Amino acid sequence: YLVETQARDGFVGVVGDIEFTFDDNGLLTLDKCPPGSNVTLEKKEGTTDDVYEYIIKVPNSTVTGTANLTITKYIAGNLSDVDEKFEFTLNVEGDTGATPYSWTKNGVEQATPIKSGIPFEMGHNDTVVITMPAGSIVTVSEDTKGYSPSIKYDGEEPEAKSSISFPLVSDTEVVVTNTLESIIPTGIWTASKLLIASGMCLIIIVITMIIRGRRLKKYSKEE
Repeated sequence: YLVETQARDGFVGVVGDIEFTFDDNGLLTLDKCPPGSNVTLEKKEGTTDDVYEYIIKVPNSTVTGTANLTITKYIAGNLSDVDEKFEFTLNVEGDTGATPYSWTKNGVEQATPIKSGIPFEMGHNDTVVITMPAGSIVTVSEDTKGYSPSIKYDGEEPEAKSSISFPLVSDTEVVVTNTLESIIPTGIWTASKLLIASGMCLIIIVITMIIRGRRLKKYSKEE
């Protein structure tokens, strides 16, 4: 894997691992990239059957102004409690908690600003919008309280995790879903269950016949 350790001054770099693999023939495949990184893999022109050359492009962005981070919360599952509240924490790289960030919750401006490292609560169907300097490196994490978490970053496929880190280059949405459920018996007998039940019935019948046969022999001897 590749990791960008530092971007040039005035640019925002890629946060997280860029994962790739080589197959037995030496062909390169890009497996996983950090959220919003826009990393691409290209085969270099002039590549022959014996030598493969690739270019992995890792774009950095220049940003100015502010950007909105939208966090939407859902609760799902047959054992879940939609009235449950969950604790979230926003951490901003390089910010020890001194900078206040304005935010809204379900469209209502909040009087107390959010700060890096200070928890805030969200429940089912809640939406929080936090305004921050564009280019901030942020981490959103959640205390899942035993629920199974998933995070969906800006339209990408959801991933089973409770935290996510990325550069806030432009307006971005993160959807967090917590699921708590159990398997409910359906009452449907599968083929294996039917086979086991049939076998048990057969054993009971055989044992019953043996006992009755012994009793008949006993009575015959007594007569």
